[in-house]
Amino acid sequence: MTGFSGTTAECLIDLGTRYPGMESRRLLATFCQVVVHPTTREWTSGERVPKGEALLRVRAFLTLAGYLVSEVEELPGVAREFMMLMATDVVKIEDAQRELGYKNVDGLYDITLRAKSPLRDKLFRLEQLLRLNHDTLQGVLDARRSVIAQTLQGVDVASEVHDGQDDVAKKVTSEVPTVKKSRSRSRKRRTANQTSAPTSNRDQNLDEGDGADVMTAKIMANLADAMGALVAGRRDDRALIEAVARRVGHKQLRALYSFLGSVQESTTR
Repeated sequence: MTGFSGTTAECLIDLGTRYPGMESRRLLATFCQVVVHPTTREWTSGERVPKGEALLRVRAFLTLAGYLVSEVEELPGVAREFMMLMATDVVKIEDAQRELGYKNVDGLYDITLRAKSPLRDKLFRLEQLLRLNHDTLQGVLDARRSVIAQTLQGVDVASEVHDGQDDVAKKVTSEVPTVKKSRSRSRKRRTANQTSAPTSNRDQNLDEGDGADVMTAKIMANLADAMGALVAGRRDDRALIEAVARRVGHKQLRALYSFLGSVQESTTR
């Protein structure tokens, strides 16, 4: 639950920002009985504000998702419960219109969307309608609230994993300049040795000797994060590992890439 407070338009924009992607918009569209695209995209981007029945359902959805919608908070308790009653279809809008004796739905929206008090006889009928459906409504609200919370939590977790993946990529690639400097120093040491003494096997393999050991220790430590993400099955890190290995050009990293590939295959079977 978000606890975010604002107008209907502000809450919709926060919904689109906090829970990006089709899953949250599909959930909203299903609840409000509208098409996903472009309707919910326009709502959550602030391009358009819903009206009438759609507005009624949107406010109910946001409330069940934990938003403190200012227009809903201003409603009397009876009007708020009546809004939920119709928004969840416990009582259909046309049935509510007939039960309260309104000629059209505007009278219903005056109560639930505009916070206008109904006339005495309408209020009496409304209270009777709410008492008759109270238990059913509470059960439906609990079920809808649970579904919305679980779905949005899944969207939020997926967003956090994506952000974590970006952090891993930045952490790994940030070490590449250090690697190049290490190799550069190794080449200088090799050149100095070549001018002062005959070439030895150790000098010929210096790139895979002292300098390589220093480089490998730094890179391997950061690649461990990527390996952890891969083993956990959160993503396919092959492209990331391959890019680093290609830039560094070391056999140890290529071997690690091959190992990670085999681990990923075994964990996804």
